[in-house]
Amino acid sequence: MVLSRELNAEMLKIALPLLVSNLAGVLLGVTDTFFAGQLGTVALGAVGLGVMWYFTLFLLLRGTVGSAVPFISQAYGAKDNARVGRWLNNYLVLVVALLPALILFLPLLTWLIGISGAKPEVQTLALEYAKVRIFEVPFALLSTVLISFFIGIGNSRIPMLVNWGVVLGNVLLNWIFVYGQFGAPKLGLVGTAVGTIISVAIGASILSVLAWQQTKIYPVRFAIPKRNEWLEMLRVGLPMGFLEMLEVSAFTAFIALTARISTEALAASQIGNQISSLAFMPGFALGSATASLVGRYIGAKDLETANTATFTGVRLGMIWMGAIGIAFWILATPLAKIFSSEPAVIQLTTDLLRLMAFYQLFDAVNIVFRSALLGTGDTQFPAIITLIFAWTIMVLGGYIILQNGGGLLALWGAPFAYLTLLAIIYWQRWNTGHWKTSTLGV
Repeated sequence: MVLSRELNAEMLKIALPLLVSNLAGVLLGVTDTFFAGQLGTVALGAVGLGVMWYFTLFLLLRGTVGSAVPFISQAYGAKDNARVGRWLNNYLVLVVALLPALILFLPLLTWLIGISGAKPEVQTLALEYAKVRIFEVPFALLSTVLISFFIGIGNSRIPMLVNWGVVLGNVLLNWIFVYGQFGAPKLGLVGTAVGTIISVAIGASILSVLAWQQTKIYPVRFAIPKRNEWLEMLRVGLPMGFLEMLEVSAFTAFIALTARISTEALAASQIGNQISSLAFMPGFALGSATASLVGRYIGAKDLETANTATFTGVRLGMIWMGAIGIAFWILATPLAKIFSSEPAVIQLTTDLLRLMAFYQLFDAVNIVFRSALLGTGDTQFPAIITLIFAWTIMVLGGYIILQNGGGLLALWGAPFAYLTLLAIIYWQRWNTGHWKTSTLGV
């Protein structure tokens, strides 16, 4: 059994680069938003609308191929290098197999943007942006598999460095294609999508070269996966994809409910959501590190250490996110003033951030236990829980609160209740020991 002190060090060794890497992921979206903002209000609204629905659809595919982590980490823990290479090959083939699904993206995006209720000029520009952004999907899925490979073998520094390279490249390429620098065509808003596609493609190419160097240790022999391997990948991967898509779409629907209260309430919710997205980063970084370590120790048949690793992740998550919760309470008003000068919005945002301060601990427990379950390949249970509770408690519950005259804080009690319930459910699921029978890809 590995000592708790050693697990702390190993957890942080994986999680800290992932935390920095996650920040790069957020800034990738911020870059497009910044350049869109320079083109006017219509362009800014269009990129927000286009990204929202494009990303919701993309999450289904990304979550599916991201399920490579438990397969690779368990093989790595078992010191079965050939099996690591086999599952890397299988997931690369899965990326190719999923690409025909892209023919559904355009009609779905057209429909989703059409029912958004945005002004016609915003819808038109959003669809132009999203139609180009679709070409990013093959490179983004390839990057997801390769990043999952590196996380699975415990190397999170490479994803961190590559992701930051992608962000810096995106800034430069957006500037070139939005404004037509160095003889490039001046594409306006579409230029932000072109810049993102090229930067992600370059990142995928770099990851491919670095992963290829690892095949000396983890040999990849191209082969079509066997029938049982296809079934196993889809059994584990599809629920992960649906889980991500369902949760994000439910939260998008919830944010839309805040507009029914007032414009100020919507603005405060958007600000609170943006700030809290930064607070989630330590939790998600620790969650990914926990998933990697749990898979590794399950592969090594060391279930006691796998269990200790999970509770180590939970403890560190509660410390990190608890500290963020305290900062939310103390700095609520100064943070609100960064984003707005309107007294009503500042007051609502202050109240909302102080409510968010309370559920940071519950969210830490939720994120890490769920990640640990996903790291064992237990993906169907979290997907079902998300489907049931995200839309009943958060969306339907929020709607009922509004119908009964609830204000903004009462409305935000719905996601608070949702996250608290998830923390309890996933904790109980882990304690049942169901995960101890996990044997992926053997």
